[in-house]
Amino acid sequence: MNPAGPLPSKGTPRRRGRYVLLVVVLLGITLVTVDARGGSLFAPARDGAAEATGPIQRAGRWLSSPFRSTWHGIRDYPRVRQENERLREELARVRGDKIRNRNAQEQLTRLREQLDIGFTGRLRTEMSRVTLGPYSNFRSFSVTIDKGADRRLKVGMPVVTSAGLVGRISRVGPTTSQVELATSPDFVVGVRLASSQELGVGHGGGEINRFVVDKGISLDVTVNKGEAVLSSGLDSAVLPPDVPIGLVDRVTPNDAERSQQLLVRYAVDFSQLDVVQVVRWIPPR
Repeated sequence: MNPAGPLPSKGTPRRRGRYVLLVVVLLGITLVTVDARGGSLFAPARDGAAEATGPIQRAGRWLSSPFRSTWHGIRDYPRVRQENERLREELARVRGDKIRNRNAQEQLTRLREQLDIGFTGRLRTEMSRVTLGPYSNFRSFSVTIDKGADRRLKVGMPVVTSAGLVGRISRVGPTTSQVELATSPDFVVGVRLASSQELGVGHGGGEINRFVVDKGISLDVTVNKGEAVLSSGLDSAVLPPDVPIGLVDRVTPNDAERSQQLLVRYAVDFSQLDVVQVVRWIPPR
């Protein structure tokens, strides 16, 4: 006989454990059900936990923000690169269209200017384009234009722009022509002063970039700076009358010859030659 009483059976602890587990599960289900139905039984505890852990959560988000940004940047890099390339191509296309439009507008403006040449009168002209020539210096005194015998051009025909005299054709090829510029020292032409109608003779000044009138203007003729100088157009002249050559830039008396030398600033900017007109006029022989 055991004085301490009867010993517990071996199955008692096992049954007790299952009982406790069942109670915990039922309690958990009850708590979830009460909370889901809007019960406020655990709201203070839940709110308190949220308030207590809020700073920690915010700090965690702040610390992880650079890493998240880096990850998103790495993940989105191919898409961003493609978008940048597309935008660059679009910008290049817009710029190209803008340049082409400006060029077309400039070409149209120049063509309109050349079509409105008043000093040629009833003389017919042939529009042409300069294809080769001195665009920035005066060491070469000729240019090439894109019209020739195919357009019935001939040696001696004057070449002008709406501003004034360019030169005259010195050689004609099948589809191109060479033009001797009025800057050439060998380009000699009779001139007339617009205000006094005084006649003289001048020639190209070469690299000094001035037309030189050194014959025919006597000392008693008043010549002011800015005086217009035109082609004389006399019999046997190499140019028709009234083609603008330029404006007087400087007057130098020559007492020995009782005359005045005039330096004339050209009306045409030879460094910007593009579209020109060939005047269908042949010097008389």
